[in-house]
Amino acid sequence: MAEKYFGDENPIGKRIAVKDPAWNRMFNVTHFKDYLVTGVVADPPSNTHFKYDILLPLSQFEKGWLLREWHAGATVTYLKLFPGVSAPEFEKQIERMAYDYVNKELTAWGQTRRYFLQSVTDIHFRRDFEGLAIRGELEPPGNRIYLYIYGMIAFLILFIGCMNFVNLSNARGVYRIKEVGLRKVIGAGRGQLIRQFLSESVIITFFATLSACVLINGLLPLFNQFAGTALSIRDLIHPQVFVSILGLVLLVGILSGLYPAFVLTAFRPDEILRGTKTSTRGSFALKVLVVGQFAISIFLATGSVTVYKQLSYMRSGSLGFDKEFKYVIPMRSDAQVRKQAKTIKSEFLRNPNILEVAASSSVPGRPMRDGHLKWSDDKLDKPLGLKFLSCDDDFIPQYKIEMKAGRAFDETLNDENSAFIINEAAVPYLGYASVEEALGDRLHESIYGRWKTIVGVVKNFHFQGMRQEIEPMYMEVSSSRYNMLTLTLAPGNIPETLRFLQSKWSEFFPAIPFDGFFLDDDFDRLYRKEAQMGKMLGVLTSMGLVVACMGLLGLASFLVQHRTKEIGIRKVLGASVPSLMGLLSRKFVILVILANVISVPLAYIALTRWLQDFAFRIQLGWDTFTISGAAALFCAILPILMHAFLAARTDPVESLRYE
Repeated sequence: MAEKYFGDENPIGKRIAVKDPAWNRMFNVTHFKDYLVTGVVADPPSNTHFKYDILLPLSQFEKGWLLREWHAGATVTYLKLFPGVSAPEFEKQIERMAYDYVNKELTAWGQTRRYFLQSVTDIHFRRDFEGLAIRGELEPPGNRIYLYIYGMIAFLILFIGCMNFVNLSNARGVYRIKEVGLRKVIGAGRGQLIRQFLSESVIITFFATLSACVLINGLLPLFNQFAGTALSIRDLIHPQVFVSILGLVLLVGILSGLYPAFVLTAFRPDEILRGTKTSTRGSFALKVLVVGQFAISIFLATGSVTVYKQLSYMRSGSLGFDKEFKYVIPMRSDAQVRKQAKTIKSEFLRNPNILEVAASSSVPGRPMRDGHLKWSDDKLDKPLGLKFLSCDDDFIPQYKIEMKAGRAFDETLNDENSAFIINEAAVPYLGYASVEEALGDRLHESIYGRWKTIVGVVKNFHFQGMRQEIEPMYMEVSSSRYNMLTLTLAPGNIPETLRFLQSKWSEFFPAIPFDGFFLDDDFDRLYRKEAQMGKMLGVLTSMGLVVACMGLLGLASFLVQHRTKEIGIRKVLGASVPSLMGLLSRKFVILVILANVISVPLAYIALTRWLQDFAFRIQLGWDTFTISGAAALFCAILPILMHAFLAARTDPVESLRYE
């Protein structure tokens, strides 16, 4: 901000005019106030929830109702306890402080009001307090579940790699048995050989880690763009990170090398050198590892398909309103713009490419404000909290929101001072047995003290998307609360229409920057985390399948090579190429099918729990598991059939001369 407004000059001691949003909210007046710049601080880091451009003194609002009203909850208070002060004990002292001031109202309403402490380090992931959602955060909190999901997927892919290493090491053991026998003959003990194999495993893991670091350095910008993060290499240059990486290298290296080391060193040298031991032990264990890695891959593939289907369902499902070709222009809570809303609507509609214009306090996908309704104006009567939307009479027809009963707003009937419209969810919430019973009832809006009549009931529509339940809400006409203009544009000449809007806006409000967004793009922001998860899961699933298939490809190569002589004999005896391909691939096909059987119930349980977070969700069907299972089987069988085909086509003479 210092560079933006003062350039290279020293801003200390200079004054800057700042538009006061609190003044506009309380008094509906655009108010600028001069402030003296007393300091410049460094830009907040990207990983903080407390992001700001300008810090203003809170003392200027002490006379406003937002700071004097115990019901407002308009601020977040940060405090630092003295050393030795117990946070839980201090929390007990302040949790019922509100009752010293508004005990009568809270008792009459049947409400409770508690203050609680939250550690700054818990803010990012803590989403609720004793089961109640924490609202009004400075930044939307993160979801620890997604962190666990990504961490688990990374662990599973690493586990697949470890299983591949074990499988390939055991398969290659055929060629290292004689080496083990000779080393034992010349005096090497089993412990020394085990340390040798473990050292080889750790060294391989170390160089793999170096390669991974090089890849991270090159792919991190692409990852940030893909995942919506702002990570940098500097974030990894930390002692804890280095210690963690070193520990991971040792852990993976040792665990990956344990099984091959103990299996290969278990043979007696006389058995090896006489040729009675020409293969490694642990056939059952190898089968278990193959089944395990493909069960994991199928599990990930099923998750990827499910996330994609759920996201497609939310994006393509009926929302109860029309969001196509809607362009939204924020009014920036500016009283000047609000006063001229009707005039600018008329000017916009002169353009044939602008079909409809409506004003509202919010638009689908953006937050609605909290309102309170009750059946009397007695302060002690308990109000019912609902979401509310202020809109003009063009909003409902423009968004094609269907009426369940009653009528929509009508400018000729003075609805701004006398009418409410509620949604279907509000009917039982307000205690009505039917929509007909709700029509004509008068309610008191406690915040602004107005009596209004319910003139209509709209069908439920997904204002906040299909992730959450449809909340009870009411709609009203209130020109003083409009913050958005929604324009329905004709499909053609969109760039030309936008240039017209910007030009016309500049004529009316030269001091206010023009800004806008397409509603469908903005609404899709509600599913950003699911979209990112779908992309990440798709990439990670592909990586898991590739790693599993690479391991199976190498394993198949070793096994086919080991059975070269057998293949030659079978061809001499008349075996066909398809029969040999079936012989070599049958065992792997059975293992992949078994992996499918194991992964299906596990994936069903995990994905059913994940889908519980969505109020409107898909039903898991057999098609989801069939797609992922078939994809895994195809990826597994392709490299095996390729090796089997090449081996089966080899001249029997060459095969028999092989050994």
